[in-house]
Amino acid sequence: MGSTEKDTTTLIDVTKFDTSDYKSARKNAPKSPRSTTGPIKAWETDPNFKYEVQRQPGGKDLLYCYQCSTCTLSCPIREINPDFNPRRIIEMAVLGMKEEILSSEEIWICASCQTCYERCPQNVKFSEVIGAIKNVAMKEAQEGNIEITSKKPGFDGSFMRMIEMFGRLYEPGLLMDFLLLKNKDFNGLFGYMPLGINMFKKGKIAFFPSKIKGMDCIKNIFEKLEEE
Repeated sequence: MGSTEKDTTTLIDVTKFDTSDYKSARKNAPKSPRSTTGPIKAWETDPNFKYEVQRQPGGKDLLYCYQCSTCTLSCPIREINPDFNPRRIIEMAVLGMKEEILSSEEIWICASCQTCYERCPQNVKFSEVIGAIKNVAMKEAQEGNIEITSKKPGFDGSFMRMIEMFGRLYEPGLLMDFLLLKNKDFNGLFGYMPLGINMFKKGKIAFFPSKIKGMDCIKNIFEKLEEE
């Protein structure tokens, strides 16, 4: 006998949406959880997102990918985090799943080891493509359109601040800036103290920072970045 279970599928009348303006359709359309393994609603995607990524430095290779999964099978991060999937990130970007990909933790954990690039039959530089996606994410976060929950951008910012100030990495300053000033993580800071003391005793880190000789060059680099 056939199933008597009632079909609760909701049919959507697309004629109610302003199809002349896809942004209006996205705003008024009912939201539903989705992934690349399930149905994707066209009105919930941004068809221009892939071009937005391509306009970023490093994003030009995005559409060369033909989803062979060589990158994912080669990725060493997968051994630590099985949820990390470079192929899926590319797929989501191409499909226009802007909100999902920009809010994802996955885009921040690429190690940029270039293993995927070395084995990619299309020579797609995934680390550069994901860098372009992160640039878009940072821009959207600054404009208040998304919220980035990953701590990786904050760590990167603290790292670059040390380079801007001293021209080299100053580890105690990095921990102070990232853990204490940005995250108010006193326990985390104290947790690193035994390791820091041992490294200081062995001469691996300096207690006080020192600047490199070519600070003028460093200053010029950061000024150029500000202009861009």
